[in-house]
Amino acid sequence: MTSPPDTSSGTEEPPQLLQLGQTGIDLMNLVQRDFWVEEGSYVKERRSGWDAAFIWPYGSYLEALSAVYTANPGDMQMQENYVNALNAVESYNTGREGPGLSYAASYGGGGDVYYDDNMWIVISYLKAYKNLKDPAWLVKARRVAEYCYTGWDDVLGGGIYWREMKDSKNTCSNAPMAMVSADLYAATGEASYLTWSKKIYAWTKENLQDPEDHLYFDNLSLDGRVDTRKYTYNTGCMLSTASALYAQTGEETYLTDAQDIAAGADAYFLEEWDGRYYLSGNAGEHTWFLSWLNEGFQRLYALDQNPAYLNHMTSAATAALEARDENGYIYPGWRPGAGNTDELILQCGTVRIFMELDAWNRQQAETAQ
Repeated sequence: MTSPPDTSSGTEEPPQLLQLGQTGIDLMNLVQRDFWVEEGSYVKERRSGWDAAFIWPYGSYLEALSAVYTANPGDMQMQENYVNALNAVESYNTGREGPGLSYAASYGGGGDVYYDDNMWIVISYLKAYKNLKDPAWLVKARRVAEYCYTGWDDVLGGGIYWREMKDSKNTCSNAPMAMVSADLYAATGEASYLTWSKKIYAWTKENLQDPEDHLYFDNLSLDGRVDTRKYTYNTGCMLSTASALYAQTGEETYLTDAQDIAAGADAYFLEEWDGRYYLSGNAGEHTWFLSWLNEGFQRLYALDQNPAYLNHMTSAATAALEARDENGYIYPGWRPGAGNTDELILQCGTVRIFMELDAWNRQQAETAQ
């Protein structure tokens, strides 16, 4: 767990606090060097190949850049990298006239279109608006959101489809849209976004939450079958939504939901051994998924000031510092040899978590002084 800062000199900080932030920056620099292809303005799916990333991993790259830029807004090179990456999203544009603005899964804008892929881009555009203070990114976020809402219909009582083929309604195509709708409401004051957030949240909770541990199942097929696998990002996005809705409405039921989800997630996805926390086997080896659970914990902390879950995440992340490969990349299972270090999305997930935990721990240290 995070140690309190040594305030005897007024300048010292816990070593793990320094390591998380610096390791996140170092890892982002490695990703920029080994995955970004300057000649084509695209990012690779895998370090060992040359194929352009699908838009889902591309979104993870935007999130990692955003996290590093947020911590270092005066770094002009990082800002340039960030803006270049945001502009290059247009390489996935479907070219349709509407409704809204949509992006395909594949580089070039052809092939399948997934609603959830587009939701992650809404989130990245909204973060860009907050980071860069450029209203153009808010305009784009709203346009992509307009497209995402077209995935909702009354089949199965509501919900947004996973993709345009309309074969299932997934937590990953509803929870992030509920979350970013609440954030769009906060950014614009437009009541329709709050209405959407509440509606999507209610449908997802009713149809895809496990009532025993408050975690979220993966998807609901059109024949009514539930895929009961549980992933950190699905639960994390619903935790973030409950937290955001409480912040916006003051309705206690949302805070209770958030606290129940967080307790269930902490017990299921993290485990304590010999005084330290680690990712449990239930968490898998997917740090991008995990980054959304970390965000959920952060949003809840802003409301109830309970540091337990972020302390546990910090402990697990500190253990990950010991899980580097020979090139400096971090194994996504946060244990030596756990998973592969070749995939863009898995390194970007770790970057984002490290930067966000570093920022939170710094705030804790300042408060303790």
